[in-house]
Amino acid sequence: MVGMMALMDVPQYAGEWPQIGMVRSEEETTVEVHWYGGSKSSTWKPCKKAVLGGRGRKEDWVEKFPATCIITTFKLTSSGNIPKHVKELIDTYHD
Repeated sequence: MVGMMALMDVPQYAGEWPQIGMVRSEEETTVEVHWYGGSKSSTWKPCKKAVLGGRGRKEDWVEKFPATCIITTFKLTSSGNIPKHVKELIDTYHD
């Protein structure tokens, strides 16, 4: 899974949909995800967050989650968009 994009269902971000990130590392039951931002019809790009006390510096927005939060993994298209089958899954996925 490392290096793959993941469609996630993370309860603490329930109001944000779709939740997409790149899997950076994988352990027994957890994954480290670098969040990406975009929409179903736009290019997806890596998210950054401010460094506390960093005077405007930013770092990759990376978090760890249970691997069970992953709905599916995929690769972005050559133009950086999500593929059609993932768009369809986003439209039909329900908790």
